[in-house]
Amino acid sequence: MDNITHSLTGLALARAGGDRLSKGATVILIVTANLPDAEMFFQPDLGPGSYLLQHRGVSHSFFGMAILALLFPALVWLVDGFLRRRLAWRGDPPKLRGLMIAAALGLSSHLFLDWINTYGIRLLLPFDDRWFYGDIAYIIDPWIWLMLLTAGAWVQDRSSIGDAFWVLVAIGMSLVVFLTDRAGLAVQLVWLGGLLAVLAIRLRGGASQPLTARVALGAMALHLVLLFGLGRMANGIGDEELKSQGVAPLESSAFPVAAVPWQWEHVARDEDRIYRSRVDVLDGSVTGTESVSRNSSDPRLNEIRDTLAYRAFRVFYRYPYVEPAAEEAWPIWLRDARYSWGKDAGFSDLRLTKPEPPPMNAPAGR
Repeated sequence: MDNITHSLTGLALARAGGDRLSKGATVILIVTANLPDAEMFFQPDLGPGSYLLQHRGVSHSFFGMAILALLFPALVWLVDGFLRRRLAWRGDPPKLRGLMIAAALGLSSHLFLDWINTYGIRLLLPFDDRWFYGDIAYIIDPWIWLMLLTAGAWVQDRSSIGDAFWVLVAIGMSLVVFLTDRAGLAVQLVWLGGLLAVLAIRLRGGASQPLTARVALGAMALHLVLLFGLGRMANGIGDEELKSQGVAPLESSAFPVAAVPWQWEHVARDEDRIYRSRVDVLDGSVTGTESVSRNSSDPRLNEIRDTLAYRAFRVFYRYPYVEPAAEEAWPIWLRDARYSWGKDAGFSDLRLTKPEPPPMNAPAGR
């Protein structure tokens, strides 16, 4: 998920009672809710496909979470103790056990939120590089933003600085919702009404902080359960439509559409082709069904077998296909039907040119 969602989740966990674990637990929860993404600063660019193979690596696994949950709070605790001695700080010091529990909660929230989208995570690294996918929520879900905004903004003790901060957060969210062509005007207006209601109630004040945050997190959990059920329904509807056309899917998935919980992208494959359509769960309709050849036996793939791009094609892609067709010339595009289709390019598209032949061996010197 996006880092706004990760950060607000860490804050919501703190508001719900996590801040009582130790002094500094709120900061630990927010930081560790984002910490696994710090991997991006340590990933070298090794060429096309390297990002797809490195992103959401060990830091997004059970093993990485355990290491970070121990080392990061221990480092914070040691630095705090050092500064207290050097600067003669007063006040209660943080509790190492509480910081570790807060770190474990923040890291767990990050792994969970990254699991629920279509990108997935490799929970068993470094021992097994299998991907696990939730296929529940879009990478940015404005309805989750509203729930988490409620948890963070509704507090008993307000301040003018706090009011200004949450207004700026609301403006930033609104720019994302209204400037991206992902939802219709009706959905945008409903979302804006909810956002204004959240801000208005904050300005009135008097909310019970732990209770409000717990209710908001509970509402978020129910929202995800609803999405899970709708996704399974959408996948079934899409499969039945393909079967009615004489297609027998070997694998299929329903992927969420941004901001519209009842609409899903249905993607399926058989031996030769990949199919994609839009499913509306409310009326059970399937529209815009299209298909492309997988070109999985394209002879040009043999020429790139030793590249990172080919490894990403085999390991990261869930619904891989090659364009253009085999009889056409280089360059070729490696694409994943999760993220690119037709004229809509995706971040995972890889453009490859014909590999250069290896240089001739130089004659041996005397």
